[in-house]
Order: sequence, then C-alpha cells, then structure tokens
Amino acid sequence: LKILAGMIPADGGAVPFAKEKPEVSYLPQKPYVFRMSTGKNILLGGADKKQAEHLMTELLLKDLENEKATGLSGGEAARMSLARVLMTDCSLLLLDEPSAAMDMDSSLRAEKMIKEYAERTGAAIILVTHSLGQAKRLADEVIFMHEGTLCEKNTTEKLLLDPDDERTRAFLDFSEIKEYGK
Repeated sequence: LKILAGMIPADGGAVPFAKEKPEVSYLPQKPYVFRMSTGKNILLGGADKKQAEHLMTELLLKDLENEKATGLSGGEAARMSLARVLMTDCSLLLLDEPSAAMDMDSSLRAEKMIKEYAERTGAAIILVTHSLGQAKRLADEVIFMHEGTLCEKNTTEKLLLDPDDERTRAFLDFSEIKEYGK
C-alpha cells in the first residue's frame, strides 16, 4: 500500500497508477494521533463540519469530540483515524487493516462508513485485511497474497468458495473453524 500511495519506491516491476497519479488517501494499520482534540484530528481530513459530525456520530466518537486524542483507546484512535481519512474525497483509498483494533460493533460501523464513502465518491478502494468475513462483506474482488507473492485474484465468491491456488485453499482451511473445540 505504501508503494501505491507513493510513500516508498518499488523494488522493481511496474507500479500500478504510476502514470495516472490518482488522488490517493492512505490509512496505515497503526493510527496516527495528533496532539489535539478528537474533533480537530478528524477535521484535518477536510473542513466539512457536517461530514465530520456525521462520521463522529456513526463511529461513536461524538462524546469524545473535545477529548484529547492522545488519550483515546486503540479502537477509538482507529475509528478517529478512519473518520479523518474518510473526510477527503479521492479516487483511490488505501486501507490497511482499518478495523483491526475495533470490536465487532465498531468494525461493522466502520464497514458501513467505508461502503458509504465508496458510493458517495466512486473511489476505488484497496483494503488489506486478514478477516475473511470483512473481505466477504466489502470486496468485489479479492487478491490472496502469501509471503509477498500474488497467489490468486478472483471475484470474492469464487476465491472464498472455490479457490484455484493450493495456498489459498490452505489459508481458507486454516481460517475456518470446522468444529468447536478441535
């Protein structure tokens, strides 16, 4: 994702979007918190106060709007960072494990906001996740990578239900709990 965002150079090969230079927003896995209130952190993404209010409400941050962001829990900081990146309209949104620090309810709210963003902006979204459920809920296409190698790319349904690559099948078998307690 950092290569696609233009933050680091590629070791080799062709970089997608190198010639087009789309407007890119990038959300790293570890949220970055600035030393100001939660609300001001979110407004760094854009000046639309109505949008900020909407995101704070949906991501359960409204009660924390005037709190110092440096005092937020991991999940709260992740929700705040997601809200901040969703404030900026772009053509390519890169999300690295955006809900890894969130509980189930917060993750589902975050997914709802990501879907809403995609519908509102028409942005292409590249989401890195280890959650098969999240991939199933959000993705139109899935790319499975193992040790930095692209193993398989297909529609979400095809890749999750009938993968072609043995490494993909092994990961899906490992990730699925077949019987409780075994």
